Amino acid sequence: MLIPNWQDPAVIQNPYPAYARLRQEQPLAWDEGRGIWIASTYQDCQKILKDPRFWSNRSSQFLKQYAASEQAELKELFDGLNYLAIYQDGPVH
Repeated sequence: MLIPNWQDPAVIQNPYPAYARLRQEQPLAWDEGRGIWIASTYQDCQKILKDPRFWSNRSSQFLKQYAASEQAELKELFDGLNYLAIYQDGPVH
């Protein structure tokens, strides 16, 4: 199945048929265009949300992928990201 065109006016107006089709045909789908996985079933979403490997407050892990010389320059940026709600979990979120 192809990932729905989320910019399609018909999908924007009524996304539920696209969601139902995803759940039916490919409940865990890779969206190549956006470079993300889409989980469309309640069970899959629950598993992901309860698994700490998928928690959002992992910006320090992203920082480690850079060379030590770059980490010093980027540390302030990544520290700032930690204050955004989208990068927080649990009560802090």
